[in-house]
Amino acid sequence: MSQWISFGGGGGAVANLNTTYEEAGFGAGDGTLISTTSPAHTKGAYVQLTASTANDWAGFWVSLATGSAASARFLFDISFDGGSTVAVPNVYTLPGGPFSSGQSALFFLPMNVPAGANIQVRAQSGVASQTFRIALLGVVRNSDSRPLFNTCTAISAADTAGTQPGTTAIPLTDTWTEMNPSTSATYGAIFANFGASTSPATSQAIGIAIGRGAAASEVEMVRTISGFSSTSPTLRGVSGFMVETSVASGTRICCRAYGATPGSDAIVGQLFGFS
Repeated sequence: MSQWISFGGGGGAVANLNTTYEEAGFGAGDGTLISTTSPAHTKGAYVQLTASTANDWAGFWVSLATGSAASARFLFDISFDGGSTVAVPNVYTLPGGPFSSGQSALFFLPMNVPAGANIQVRAQSGVASQTFRIALLGVVRNSDSRPLFNTCTAISAADTAGTQPGTTAIPLTDTWTEMNPSTSATYGAIFANFGASTSPATSQAIGIAIGRGAAASEVEMVRTISGFSSTSPTLRGVSGFMVETSVASGTRICCRAYGATPGSDAIVGQLFGFS
């Protein structure tokens, strides 16, 4: 006698998220203007994106655009409590000048934001008294949302004295460069963000990878592509992306970059861990 056996679950298929969003900082539609101060490499005053979020957020998208000068680099902090504490520290961006030399950036940060949050942003620039625009798109939490994370920690420190993502050069030679010899905590996800330490000699497509493991035994976690330009903004395309992979405490983290014409060119990067 034949019979048919179903191995499907009895609880039904997993449904796609039916997500709604809450805007913060879009203003009339062109975002919130963030101004830096003088001298260069000094954080300016906080600027409010919203006085009080209406909902709990299960992560949020960061939208950046229209810097005041093509070569103006920025590090910005995000606060959820009106500037009393920094929730996301020293995120790097080089949005380029407005219009002809400008570019936009959009990336997701998997942080929980409570209802009633007073979200503010402050920034520094590599050139005194510059501006860029920012807005956040919060993912409103529902019964199907992921738990996500409450803490964002810099795994590799930003270069605040030079307003760069970091101080460690990652050459375009497809070899691993250590970013952190041993993570101090277990992280459920990593955000990686990159820039060019100097104007590249060659405009070309590049690859960027994140790995982990002991020297000579590194395992690649994820890779993306971007582009170098010999004119500002120097890193065109993808500069920040999420690695949704758990990383245990004590893990060595590294990066590598590839370019068909390596020369003396290199990138610099920053990594954030979420827990």
